[in-house]
Amino acid sequence: MSGEKQKMSESIVDSIISEVEATTLKMENEYQNTVQKEIDDYRSQVELSINQKIETIRKREEKKRSTQESELRFSVSQKLRQHRLELFNKFEADMKNNILKFLESDDYKVYLNDVVKNIQEQGIDQEGVFKLREQDFKLLNNKQVSCVSQDLELGGIIFETKTKVYDYSLLTRFNNAMETFVKESQLWI
Repeated sequence: MSGEKQKMSESIVDSIISEVEATTLKMENEYQNTVQKEIDDYRSQVELSINQKIETIRKREEKKRSTQESELRFSVSQKLRQHRLELFNKFEADMKNNILKFLESDDYKVYLNDVVKNIQEQGIDQEGVFKLREQDFKLLNNKQVSCVSQDLELGGIIFETKTKVYDYSLLTRFNNAMETFVKESQLWI
């Protein structure tokens, strides 16, 4: 009987040990699962926080880049406008200088007389009056035409009837040339 008691004791002990080992294994698995879940939850929170910070940084840098690009475009546009204005002013000054040189040349006398001749050939010179600068009277070959003095800034001649004005003033031609230059050069686009 003592052998049976011993077997029974060993069986009970083995059963207790098995049960303890199974419970320990179960507890260890639950512990590992709990730890892994907490680690995963923490990792998710950290990743979410990092992603939010990254997105905040990305948006801030995108806004900064957009602002810098806008400032750069404005600066370039401003420089371009300034350069265009300088080109326009240079062209305008060159044109005026050319007109002033033309006023001093023999070609100016030819120009005035050609305008008078053209109007006379049209047969309308009897109906109107020629307007030109007083110093230009002496340049006209035909002293018989009706002339009056008018302050024409850049010279030239205007013929005026009761119903029409024929403007051959150099200021008008200058303004037309400037307008054409702006249109054709697309300077202001």
